[in-house]
Amino acid sequence: INKKVIEESLETHSYILKDDYLQALA
Repeated sequence: INKKVIEESLETHSYILKDDYLQALA
């Protein structure tokens, strides 16, 4: 598996978690 693909998927996943976290605070 391409390392870049893994890094991009991790970034996307962290954005989703961050979004959920911000919504929980709202």
